[in-house]
Amino acid sequence: MSHTPGPYTVKTRTNGVCAMIETRDGKELAMLDCGTISFLDNVSNANLFAAAPDMLKALEQALPFLVDLAQASDDESHYREDTNAFRKEIEALIAKAKG
Repeated sequence: MSHTPGPYTVKTRTNGVCAMIETRDGKELAMLDCGTISFLDNVSNANLFAAAPDMLKALEQALPFLVDLAQASDDESHYREDTNAFRKEIEALIAKAKG
């Protein structure tokens, strides 16, 4: 399974649609309607959604550095423990994003 490549942009709309998330070539990816959530909350949600591909890429790029950092840390240091815990959290987020 693969997601639609970013970047995504957010366009605010009218006629009951608060925000539209579009691909780089202008294709509609998702619509957030103004049902029970306020306009500003919907636009904030759309911005978060639109940032997801960039956040995933950043997490994937950070992961090897965390692995190297944990391996370079002193065995008795809490730094290694913290780095490994953070690495596991990032791995779980990447897996969640990729389904």
